[in-house]
Amino acid sequence: MHQHVPRPLQDPAWRGSVLPLVALLVVAAGGLALTLGRFGATAATHARARTAADAAALAGAAEGRRAAELAARANGATLVAYAEGGHEAEVTVAVQGVEATARAARTLGGAGRPLVPPALAAAVARAEQVLGEPIARSGLSPRGVAVPPGQAERLAPLAATTGLCPGPAEDDAVHFVVCRGSDR
Repeated sequence: MHQHVPRPLQDPAWRGSVLPLVALLVVAAGGLALTLGRFGATAATHARARTAADAAALAGAAEGRRAAELAARANGATLVAYAEGGHEAEVTVAVQGVEATARAARTLGGAGRPLVPPALAAAVARAEQVLGEPIARSGLSPRGVAVPPGQAERLAPLAATTGLCPGPAEDDAVHFVVCRGSDR
C-alpha cells in the first residue's frame, strides 16, 4: 500500500523551470542596484553643490567676487551668479548641472580671535543703527574703518552718538576710529 507521490523537481517536464525565475531575480536585483547607484550619485552631486555654494558665499562675503570664484572652483563648481549687498554676498554655483544658492554675511568678528577690537565693532554697529544703513567698510582694520566721503559726511556729526570719530583721510576715504574717552 505504498502510494507514490510525484515530485515535480524530479519530473523531466519540470526540469529547468527554476532557471527563468532566478534570471528574473538577478535582473530585478541589478535594476535596483543601478537605481540606487544613480540616486546616490545625484544626492552626492547636490551635496557637493551645496558645499561649494557655502564656501563661495563665505569667501565672497569676506573678500569679494574673485574670492567667491576661486572658492567655487576649488570645490569643483562654477560660479553662476554673484550679488553683494551691504555686508552680505549671495552666490549660485553649478556642479555637473546641479545649481545651489547660498548667502553669507561679513562680520566684524567671530568665534575665536576677533578681527577688530570689540569697541570698534560696537561703534560700527551703533553707527549703522543710527544711520539706518550699512557702513561701506572696504578698509576695516583693527585701527579703524575707511568710509567713502559721502557716507563720512553723514557719519561725522554723529560721533558723540556712535563713538566713531573721523581720523585721517586715506585713499579717497575718511578713516574713522573709536573716539578717545568713549566708554561705549
